[in-house]
Amino acid sequence: KELSFVLIGNDFKPINFERFPTYMTKFNLTSFELNLYANKVEAEGARLIAEGIKTQPHLKQLSIDLYFNNIGENGTKYICD
Repeated sequence: KELSFVLIGNDFKPINFERFPTYMTKFNLTSFELNLYANKVEAEGARLIAEGIKTQPHLKQLSIDLYFNNIGENGTKYICD
């Protein structure tokens, strides 16, 4: 299965991702694209996104755009781990 979200410039903040890890458990994905360009995800939001992605053991293709989200070094580590 494939899932793609393009949510550019929607002012999403970390609080908007609190349920993301639980939401992602409803899928069995092989491909996932998440474009959050120009939001306010920050490091905490990146951590929650990373937790959601980790629920997908069969994921073969992943594309994430977090440009202009102020995730910093910690957020980058969450995503890369």
